[in-house]
Amino acid sequence: DLSVYVHIPFCARKCRYCSFYSVPLDGQILPSFLTAVLTELDLYNHNLPVETLYIGGGSPSLIAAEHLIPFLRQMLKRTGPVCEFTVEINPAQADQLLFAQLKDLGASRLSLGAQSFDQKDLDFLGRLHRAEDIGRAVDQARAAGFDNLGLDLIYAIPGSSRKTWKQTLQKAID
Repeated sequence: DLSVYVHIPFCARKCRYCSFYSVPLDGQILPSFLTAVLTELDLYNHNLPVETLYIGGGSPSLIAAEHLIPFLRQMLKRTGPVCEFTVEINPAQADQLLFAQLKDLGASRLSLGAQSFDQKDLDFLGRLHRAEDIGRAVDQARAAGFDNLGLDLIYAIPGSSRKTWKQTLQKAID
């Protein structure tokens, strides 16, 4: 079986730690980019079931639902049913309506870019979300019906302590 990863390279701002390719969202190139991804997928005549579809980045949740949802629907037409369908979400871009639309589309997992529950760490990393946005995003995802959530965390952030790391882990567990 195959797994498909789609890198959405758009970010509101480059985080200080990130080495992934990313660019600011440009509404003029977005439609061409999404079409190009679908066209590239069409080039592969795999005839094998796709087990996992992972939409990462960058920040897929930066794309307005009016563009993201139809794009994902077209992806699923090409892959057929998948066992796991994950979308990365930036807590600053968490939106109850988007979560509901993703759930209705068949997304089975969300990966939230939390990084840390300590605001000093988030500021150091250049993250746009606040520590309290993480809990709000988790609550909204749960309300939309998601029970499979991942929280991306970063260990050994310069200036951070073991105490801060333990607090972040405890908040993630809670």
